[in-house]
Amino acid sequence: MKQLWQTLFKKITVGQRMQVQYVSANALREVEQKVNATPSLPVPSLKQTLEKYLRSVTPFSSEADLELTKNIIENFSRKNGAGEELQELLVKRAKGTNNWLAEWWLDTAYLGYRDPLVVFSSPGLVWPHTVFQNVTEQLVYTSNLISAALEFNEKIEKDLIPQEMSGKDPLCMLQYKKIFGTHRIPKKPKDLLQLQDPQNVSRNIIVLFNNSIFSVDVFEQGSRKPLSAGHFLAILKDIVEQGSGDSGPGLGVLTTENRDNWADVYEELKKDETNRRNLEEYVEKALFVVCVDQHLDTGKELHSNTKCSKLLLHGFGGSKNGSNRWFDKTVQFIVGAGCDGVGVAYEHSPAEGGPIGVLTDFVHYRLKDAPKELEPQTNYTKPKKLSFTISPAVSAAISLAKKRLDCLNEDLEVIGLTFPYFGKNRLKTAKISPDSFIQVAIQYAFYKTHKQPAAQYESGTLRKFTEGRTDIIRTCSQEVVDFCKTMTDRMASPQQKHEALRKAIQAHKEYATEVINGRGVDRHLLGLKLLAQANDMALPDIFMDKSYKKSTYFQLSTSNVPTKCDGFMVYGPLVKDGYACCYNPRDESINFGTSAWRTCSYTDLNEFVSNLEQGLLEMESCLNVPALNSKL
Repeated sequence: MKQLWQTLFKKITVGQRMQVQYVSANALREVEQKVNATPSLPVPSLKQTLEKYLRSVTPFSSEADLELTKNIIENFSRKNGAGEELQELLVKRAKGTNNWLAEWWLDTAYLGYRDPLVVFSSPGLVWPHTVFQNVTEQLVYTSNLISAALEFNEKIEKDLIPQEMSGKDPLCMLQYKKIFGTHRIPKKPKDLLQLQDPQNVSRNIIVLFNNSIFSVDVFEQGSRKPLSAGHFLAILKDIVEQGSGDSGPGLGVLTTENRDNWADVYEELKKDETNRRNLEEYVEKALFVVCVDQHLDTGKELHSNTKCSKLLLHGFGGSKNGSNRWFDKTVQFIVGAGCDGVGVAYEHSPAEGGPIGVLTDFVHYRLKDAPKELEPQTNYTKPKKLSFTISPAVSAAISLAKKRLDCLNEDLEVIGLTFPYFGKNRLKTAKISPDSFIQVAIQYAFYKTHKQPAAQYESGTLRKFTEGRTDIIRTCSQEVVDFCKTMTDRMASPQQKHEALRKAIQAHKEYATEVINGRGVDRHLLGLKLLAQANDMALPDIFMDKSYKKSTYFQLSTSNVPTKCDGFMVYGPLVKDGYACCYNPRDESINFGTSAWRTCSYTDLNEFVSNLEQGLLEMESCLNVPALNSKL
């Protein structure tokens, strides 16, 4: 199997180092067929996409705007029109690749994205609340965490991760091969995603402590057998001893910067030979990053879920633990001191939240059974503290990055909460899709808060297809808006509310089914738009229409990231006057990670969260209506 995965990559020699990139789609297809035989991503019917699109923009359009949109769609889809020409080009592209979207999506959504990774792109996954009484407990926990993560890495390398299924359909497992040893390198005009070379696999991890960076060899010499947790405890104690005292330069805060700014500073850093070697040989090649944080004085009492959310997203700013990070590495385990929290921050470009959730569950349950005390081993390779030459220009960039991250911390309001009154068991008993129920509840919360609907983005997986990532489930249908109106109508009867809920849930389920089977609207339209741009065609009116702009201005950014452990994911809003709302439906409760911008006078996160909780209870009461015997 190792030989199979080697065909995924090609080597490009640049000086003395190796950059790793994808080979052709044909090579990917050959490997994927041998791994789990997932089909290629289909090109949806243009007619069906436009019909779904028209229905999806209805809640945001006046009668006049909707009539204009209908005319634009009719013109776009006419025989020998722009839509037909672009559709033919897309079908042609699909025949020459295993996934016509994958490269476009990686470049458009991630590598070409210039805003900071932190908050805007990289989520945090909060783990169950953990409290350390002292530094030794923190280091024992971290040692066991490293051992568990290396065990998971071994399962990936040996193809021992159980095949995931959606019903009877296998899901593409390629994302698992990209979560360890992968590094996002800042470049202009787009970043480079560097995957580890399967012929020269990573042998180290990076540990950050007190804003200093250490490289740790994690395998026995000459083998892929990981060192013991006792070895890691001794190494971590050594790191704490070396790193205590004066704080390090906080070079990691630069990974929170605008990508163009960081690309410039990265090149400046690499002008020094020692810096270049440290970055390329140790940081870029590391399997993952571990951040051992010191205790935070946040200046105010925060709920543990909220505190940990902020710790993972931005470390409470550059002047606190935000400089003790390296956000360019795909997987970054963060272990806070005392009761500050534990979890993982991950760079989004190579993988979705699902594989990170599986990693989280694996590590968490290994930690539950891990020894609470360890005997430090004495025979270990000393951790290498990476020293960097900091020029005046780099020093100024670090100071500016810290200030900007401090401002980001101040501006982003975060609430992590557990809804304790019921979970997916209650909904399944009522024969209701938990995801559809929660999605409708999120829209209802926005409606209660702002008295109008919002375009709602839910990530829908495309992993039934080779290299599949996501498409958008457009939750805000006319049926969902009608439900919100009915629920806020004092004259509506319980039966009318129940009927409106049934229709809203059914509409969401049907759209979600279309998306996960490769028949969504947004990625198809994106493909047509990118082809128009690539072929120097005039951008069709459909992409400049008011209805299109309104329906893609997602004031609600949502995602269902389930974990077996009591955790949840959190990230920032997509737009300035919007909310982010990620959730983990558990058997008897629902965990939410929510956020909004404080500087926006329109949003009110506390009211939104309150309405979300109240709305869930109101919707649950609809399930008790005597007429509710049918399957929703």
